[in-house]
Amino acid sequence: MKFIPLILFILFLPILLFSQTHINQLIANCEHASGIEDRIESYNKIILYYSDKNPDSVNWYAEKAIDLCSSQNYDLGTARILNQLSIIDEKQGRVDLSRERSMKALTIYRKNKDLKGVAEMNNNLGSIEASKGNYNIAAKYFIDALKLYDSVTDNHGLLLTCMNLGNVYLQMNDKENAWKYFRKGEKVSQQTALSDATIFLHNTIGVMYASEGKQDTALQLFLKALNESDKPEFSSSHIESLLYLGEYYQEKGEPEISLKYLRMGLSVSVKYKLPEMQSNFLLEIARILEQKEPDSAMEYLECAKSLAEKIHSKVFLSGIYDEIASLLEHRGKYKDALAALREKQKLTDSVFNLEKTKEIANISSSWQLETNQQIKELEILNKHNALQRNELIFVAFLLIGVMLGFLFYIGKTIKLNKQLALNHKQLEELNAMKDKLFSVIGHDLRGPIARIPAMIDIIEDETTTEEDRKFLFDNLKEQTKVSLETFDKLLYWGRLLVKGISLQQQKFKPKVYIKESIELRKIKATEKNITVTDNTPSELIIYSDPSIFDFIMRNFLANALKYTPRNGNIEITTDTKSKPGFTVFGVKDTGMGIDPEIIPKLFYSLKSRDGTDNEKGNGIGLMLCKEFAIQNGGDIWVESEKGKGATFYLSVKS
Repeated sequence: MKFIPLILFILFLPILLFSQTHINQLIANCEHASGIEDRIESYNKIILYYSDKNPDSVNWYAEKAIDLCSSQNYDLGTARILNQLSIIDEKQGRVDLSRERSMKALTIYRKNKDLKGVAEMNNNLGSIEASKGNYNIAAKYFIDALKLYDSVTDNHGLLLTCMNLGNVYLQMNDKENAWKYFRKGEKVSQQTALSDATIFLHNTIGVMYASEGKQDTALQLFLKALNESDKPEFSSSHIESLLYLGEYYQEKGEPEISLKYLRMGLSVSVKYKLPEMQSNFLLEIARILEQKEPDSAMEYLECAKSLAEKIHSKVFLSGIYDEIASLLEHRGKYKDALAALREKQKLTDSVFNLEKTKEIANISSSWQLETNQQIKELEILNKHNALQRNELIFVAFLLIGVMLGFLFYIGKTIKLNKQLALNHKQLEELNAMKDKLFSVIGHDLRGPIARIPAMIDIIEDETTTEEDRKFLFDNLKEQTKVSLETFDKLLYWGRLLVKGISLQQQKFKPKVYIKESIELRKIKATEKNITVTDNTPSELIIYSDPSIFDFIMRNFLANALKYTPRNGNIEITTDTKSKPGFTVFGVKDTGMGIDPEIIPKLFYSLKSRDGTDNEKGNGIGLMLCKEFAIQNGGDIWVESEKGKGATFYLSVKS
């Protein structure tokens, strides 16, 4: 049975509840609020009202609320506004911005020792990581939240967190732990009044039973949740229960019963003015009608698309375009299907570009603020010392003894001037780095992207054969991945220069990441007829940051493919004995080798040789690999002879 991500729905519940309130009443309440707490609560409701209607209004009222909190030193109010903005950002696909705002709110709650607020932010951050597929990190956040809710005896928070933990472990296929937290949630629910969260829990446990083949038990729980929620105050969970029942009967192969429940859910969604749920029901109904009534299915999808556009839900709209493209393809309308896929890609790119642009802007602004502040502080110090020096000169005419003090301050001023000169030099170096960064963006990133439109034009040409289209699609996919990889390297580099590295070390099996790296470069290896052999044991476990390990191994493999001629070989090896406490990975190629005089500078230079097929590079990858490996507690090095290939090594903790 298809699993609905309740983790996210629980966070969006406040948005659904407040969406029915009239905006004029909300604004009037805000204007007449007596205290700052009531006023911030009113601002929160206004922000939630506009969340799926007008993004500009959301930002305007959020800024007003934060300015008010700042003027009255009400930090907790700022945290509450950031919390609501984080929920809206995640709903609309701005996951990185959502995480940034949750982290700021978490810092404020910790500073004010607000344990309930800290728990809520841990819950938010866990949900964000779960939406990105980082389930281990999500589980850690949820467990921290669970402990805090337990310490302040917040049963409602405990119930929601138990559900989130159960869902995370279910996504990780760890049913034992999933049942553990769902059962704990059941015990907590028995000590609290009936709520949406309790009904959601019954539905979630029903999904568990359905996944284990216990269909009758699952149906009983779904019907129980439906009956419990048949009250106006539980409209959100009632709609959710109807959706579960619709999907249940759809999976059982009884489309008529499924349609009955889905149409009931659509009717209730319209009644309570919940456009996102309306769009969800329309999409599910269209999927059932797709085979027998394609025209009706298309009408439902168009209606769902219209609603998703109104609430600015780019993530959900992307899924609708996917379904439209699938339906058009089945009907033989390939041109229209391709147009729908293009619209989906535009949405995906807009979300991606927004996050990446903001990340670059944050890096640049952080760098500028930090350097400008340092210079300002040094200038103030310099003026202060100059004043002291002048005073000592005047006093020196009267007291010879004061001359010693004067000389002391002269020395201090000289030292300060040297520090200013040093800072100026460092600033010039950072500017040079920045110029190199944008040079790489203009050269190495623009090149692959510029070829994409030409390839798409050829694909769309009716004279292009299916074999050529497949070849072009594969190359288009490779170009896109390479461009994204270059972009990520640039962001890694910028973040490293400004913020340093934040490690998330854990135990894991490296075989999975190495296999994915090989698969990512499969097309390139096939083009050059290079054989890649992976000798990594499946049972091997290492202790490292998975993303750093994956980044380094991908770079090693990419370099090996780049400098190995056609019909060559690449071998990935592991050694757990030569370096006690560490596992050493080796990527050996039969390529062109490296000149001995280049090896000492290899990991500290932004220069790169062309590959055997004239592949271009920029040197960022190996520079980052070296820095990341050291920060991760290991190291990288290379052994090579000119003309006899090279072996790149990475050591990580066992």
